[in-house]
Amino acid sequence: LDVRDAWRQTDALIAAYWSSGDGFDGNEGKEYTYGEITGVGTRQLAHAMGVPSAEDSSDSSINFYDLGSGVARLVIQMALDNPSAINKSAGVELSKDRHDVASSALSRIRSSDYSPELLSKVELANADALKYDFSDATHIFVSSLCFPRSVLENLQDIILILDDVKVVAALNRLDKLEASSDWDEVKDVPLQMTWGAGSAKVYHKRTGDYQTQ
Repeated sequence: LDVRDAWRQTDALIAAYWSSGDGFDGNEGKEYTYGEITGVGTRQLAHAMGVPSAEDSSDSSINFYDLGSGVARLVIQMALDNPSAINKSAGVELSKDRHDVASSALSRIRSSDYSPELLSKVELANADALKYDFSDATHIFVSSLCFPRSVLENLQDIILILDDVKVVAALNRLDKLEASSDWDEVKDVPLQMTWGAGSAKVYHKRTGDYQTQ
């Protein structure tokens, strides 16, 4: 498939298995502050993080983690948009309600005839990212707008000691990465979000193989 045809196929799949309101409301009347990167924004993020697209030749060497993955649209799309580059696309979500939406969608897609070999690369966890083992990550997105400051600081402490991580993107500034001599900050990268125009900070490890865009 031409890359644009592949993207259209992915967009149709996402639209078929998730509703526009997924993730915004919890059970028993609970409401959450919530928003997501759109399909276009996911492709902007992948480009900014140096993830080769479907049209590029690449070994499957990227372990992508979305920390705060919500209903996992981004996690699924990252695997489907970039099949030659992605070895693993994993989402870690604290909210059981959102995780259940994500797991149900993934299960239904896997029961269909669509790209079973690609979806085998997807992993979803209902867990606290601070207690979850993501030590094999090479690329990390921190969906961090609503993260408490203490959580964001502790996540950075974990990221700073990981051996394999090469690129980190976040919706907030990551002060500890910026202060580290091992990391370079890329200028703000525009991202299309469900609430409108947004941006992410992208950080590349200086000793890694991935260069700034």
